Amino acid sequence: MKINFYLILIASLGLLQNCSNAKAPHKKGSTSLLSYGIPLYVNIPKDVDITRRIVGNITEVIVKGKDEKSWFELIVQNLPSESEDLAWNKYLQIEDVRNNVYFTRIMEENENGFIYEQVPRDKPTYHFRYVIVQGSQLYVISTALGSELTMEQTKELFDAVSQ
Repeated sequence: MKINFYLILIASLGLLQNCSNAKAPHKKGSTSLLSYGIPLYVNIPKDVDITRRIVGNITEVIVKGKDEKSWFELIVQNLPSESEDLAWNKYLQIEDVRNNVYFTRIMEENENGFIYEQVPRDKPTYHFRYVIVQGSQLYVISTALGSELTMEQTKELFDAVSQ
């Protein structure tokens, strides 16, 4: 009888220890994306549409302003990662951007991300990528493909996710 009690006690303590080691969602913003399958918080306007798309092993959440004239649009992706190293994952994102024929230069950079310039049609546009690593999970937040943002707009989006 005492052996069963001790086994249950030890198993319970082990379970509590595992629960206390669980990672909380990355919290830097005010809006949770957890209900869309992404354990992150971002600062986004109230009047946005949020949609989720799953393609293979990639979850993608698109946050887009509802107003027809709104330029606010973010893409948040949960991507497979071979490394838990933030610097390595950011480097891979930079290399991916540099392989784009319209890429011209990195405008700004911090530990988690970077803003870059492209010139697709004689007019510079600006984009960013922000990298978050949580254990073996990689999250990349970026501007929407094909967006034509000014540096000020891009900086505002970048600051919204990197606070």
